[in-house]
Amino acid sequence: MQREPTPSSEGRQVRLSLPITRPRLTYVLLGAITLVFVAQLVLLQQNYPNPEPITPWGAMIFERILDYGEYYRLFTSMFIHLNETHFFSNALALYFVGRAVETYFGRGRMAIIYFLGGISGSLASFMFSRGASAGASGAIFALIGAELAFLWLNRQLLGAQGRAWFQQTLVIAGLNLFVGLASTAVPTAVHIDNWGHIGGFFAGLVLAWFIAPQYEIKAEGNTPDHFRLVDRTSVTMTWRVPAIYMAGMLAALIYSVLNLR
Repeated sequence: MQREPTPSSEGRQVRLSLPITRPRLTYVLLGAITLVFVAQLVLLQQNYPNPEPITPWGAMIFERILDYGEYYRLFTSMFIHLNETHFFSNALALYFVGRAVETYFGRGRMAIIYFLGGISGSLASFMFSRGASAGASGAIFALIGAELAFLWLNRQLLGAQGRAWFQQTLVIAGLNLFVGLASTAVPTAVHIDNWGHIGGFFAGLVLAWFIAPQYEIKAEGNTPDHFRLVDRTSVTMTWRVPAIYMAGMLAALIYSVLNLR
């Protein structure tokens, strides 16, 4: 993406391109969930709503975590999908949203948001849904929240193109949350895990608010008509904020387990 033209000191305008990263991590994540789902198909470990087949694969099962302490399910559940529709819809969303976020955030920051967002979604589902859930959608919603934060923080730099992108992403997020809430009114055995989506979205929004790239324009050298974009987000923030967020999730988990038993 290119920012809008900016006047130079001599009244001319310049156009700068945002630094980008080739989205390789997104393809790795797509490969991981695909391999797991193929294994599920081969070994007949899918077809929810019967929860028993997917339990051994590490789905987020409320009772297994609360009664047996299988906390790893908060992480492993983001790699498991319940049927073909569930898998393909999440894979498609990850392909588009993941590529966009990784391109502008870089692999490290995208990985932090994806995995902490996925765990945050699982934790929210454990605390409030108290049932069985699985899927990468919590992590994907974290990426959507991160994308919105990035666009808002850089709104002046990105100009009209950034505002259009922000509005489009906001509409997509709102429609997905609406569909999830509407699904609870339909008398079916399977419901969309709204708390998982909300938990992931919240994590992505909060984390990206502090660790997303925030660019400013600076003159390069002593030449008045040469400019470059500088990321004002410090390296310290990219590990300090996630560490604080993880501590908060751990405290929420301990509190929930002690009060739900």
